[in-house]
Amino acid sequence: MIDKSTYEFIDMPVGPQPIPEWVRDMAVDWVDQYSNPPRLAIKERGNAHEWPDKVWTRPRAGCFAALSGDGRADFLQHGGSIFEEDGELVTARQEGFAGRSFKVLMGPGDAFANRWISLRGPWFGWHLTGYQQVTTVDEKLASDLFWTKRGHPWWARGGCFGLWLSEDLIIRLLARYQPHLRVARVREHIGGKIFESIQPLKPEWDEPKAWIMERERQRYLAARAERAA
Repeated sequence: MIDKSTYEFIDMPVGPQPIPEWVRDMAVDWVDQYSNPPRLAIKERGNAHEWPDKVWTRPRAGCFAALSGDGRADFLQHGGSIFEEDGELVTARQEGFAGRSFKVLMGPGDAFANRWISLRGPWFGWHLTGYQQVTTVDEKLASDLFWTKRGHPWWARGGCFGLWLSEDLIIRLLARYQPHLRVARVREHIGGKIFESIQPLKPEWDEPKAWIMERERQRYLAARAERAA
């Protein structure tokens, strides 16, 4: 994987950066026990997953996208047909989100502009290039005394998945809340696909996490081979 994967360090902005009012803090969970890339956690005020006048478009068939204008995005995927049932627009039933339905208001330019569609069982995972998923933690949960007294950092108190942020906003948030960390744009080749993300590095690292873990793996294999010799 490392042979084909690449990274480049990012020149971070200097000085005060414009930050959306719903952001209260940002932390990095290094996920040390796993090979996953560092997880970015946002302490949010209110529900950052919703915003006024949220409308959806279809950048390509079956892919639904809602962009906030301040760097947030929501994405769903449903390849089923759209038809009218009992006076409302619905999709064929699929099994994403355990069959849960999502009502989306379609925006200008779509064939169903200004109409609501009930997506029945859409799927999660598709997103536009240039956006990256983060975990959000409500500021009330982040300040909960039950967890505080037990030494749990706010970013380790659960959280909600499914909010995507633009690379530009992520970089500005890291510059504001984690200015001591180096940041890289990483392109990892996994299973024949390219996964691109913005990743911070621990202060003691000189390369992103995947490269550090590969070094550790190679050292372990060399030591095991030496013991077996």
